[in-house]
Amino acid sequence: MQDKQDGKFRKKVSFAVVSNIALRDENLSLKAKGLYALIQSYITLENFTLYKSYLKSLSTDGLRSFNTAWEELKKFGYLKQLRIRDENGFRYEYELLDEPDTETPATINIKLDGTISEKDQLSNSNTSEAQETEDKSVNKTADKKGNETYEQVLSEVNENIKYDAYLLDDNISDTNKNFVTNIRDIIVEVLLSPKKTIRIGNDEKNSVEVRATLKRFNHFHLQHLIRVFEETTESISNPKAYMLASIYNAVKTIGITEKLYGWEGTY
Repeated sequence: MQDKQDGKFRKKVSFAVVSNIALRDENLSLKAKGLYALIQSYITLENFTLYKSYLKSLSTDGLRSFNTAWEELKKFGYLKQLRIRDENGFRYEYELLDEPDTETPATINIKLDGTISEKDQLSNSNTSEAQETEDKSVNKTADKKGNETYEQVLSEVNENIKYDAYLLDDNISDTNKNFVTNIRDIIVEVLLSPKKTIRIGNDEKNSVEVRATLKRFNHFHLQHLIRVFEETTESISNPKAYMLASIYNAVKTIGITEKLYGWEGTY
């Protein structure tokens, strides 16, 4: 099941010429410029649709680092998010620009009839002020040690697995919705755990490595686990431990599951 709310990028012509304007923009960090170049290299490929979740899976710096670069591209006008209304709710598309556009909002709402929402046609002069306010709000929620709060981790995990989309999908049973919630809660609990080691199956693993692995868990892994657990008939003595091991192993075996379930090129 392809999650329609996992934003996809609009295609460009089939050659990857990265905008020198972006690469030489002193407002952008090297991290943001790297993300810009990476996106450009994928959206020019034939027979391939790039999704935001796939970009996240390529990041070795962690979700927070990815989000920082992502927000930079939006803030300085190189990346536009299109929130498109349809009969079933909303779907998302992204457009990478060759030149910055700071006159229009970073997020553009498109109504059911295909027209742009009137509020998005207004001046975007308050965007920087709104971003600054949001940044201050986020900073206040962080604890004194610089660690992520429960709210921040929960938000990140919800976005990774497209939690809201599952809850709103009438085609998904209540049992599977509860299953998704349990998976989500286990991931959040581990990410916030102060333990130095975490048991995965019969092994005690370094907690830093386990948390880094779980941060890569996305809705494609989740779909795989739903299928696996639907087919499971054996008795499980410790469901929580079993689910944690399954979450961890799903990320570690992504190459295998891509082959088995045909996910290549459908991100």
